[in-house]
Amino acid sequence: MVDDNSFNEDLKVDLDIYVKSLEEQNPGLRIARVRHDKQQGLAYTRVSGWRAATADVVAILDAHIEVHEMWAEPLLTQIKADRTVVVSPVFDRVNFNDLKVYQYQPAAHAFDWALWCMYEGFSPEYSKLGDSSLPGKSPSVMGILVAERKFLGEIGLLDEGMKVYGGENVELGSRVWTCGGSIEVVPCSKIAHIERNHKPQN
Repeated sequence: MVDDNSFNEDLKVDLDIYVKSLEEQNPGLRIARVRHDKQQGLAYTRVSGWRAATADVVAILDAHIEVHEMWAEPLLTQIKADRTVVVSPVFDRVNFNDLKVYQYQPAAHAFDWALWCMYEGFSPEYSKLGDSSLPGKSPSVMGILVAERKFLGEIGLLDEGMKVYGGENVELGSRVWTCGGSIEVVPCSKIAHIERNHKPQN
């Protein structure tokens, strides 16, 4: 859990108390916390989390999501079969103002000429398989990803110098594919993602 020098006081002492209570209620659970003394940006913060992780597999998640039951198992199955695959669940959209959930269909995480992330259908080859539960290849990843920890390190992680919101997703996609890996969206894994009311620009 990484705090990029948040100004929200609820994420300081109150969060420490809450995390301690979770660890006490769940013996064996350890929640590592990293706190930056100045804001470093999204890409740097995600790498900080990777550096603090010790498990074989890491999940890089936004704070504003909820996971569905059994969301992790389909992702872990893909990584167990191929350590060079970076996987992502399907995101359901949650309105920030009323928490209404809109289900999204599985789709690849693509990008336009302005390098802005967008959804796009899987390849024609995928459609010919006739099984919408199968993972589909994706050129990019929209920020929420699960991967073997060592593989991410081998390919250089995220570019910590990237500051513009969203650019790290395209850069990571290019890095994974050019370094011999692949990206898959896994339809059997679902999360709910609360949309911001505005997109940060840096």
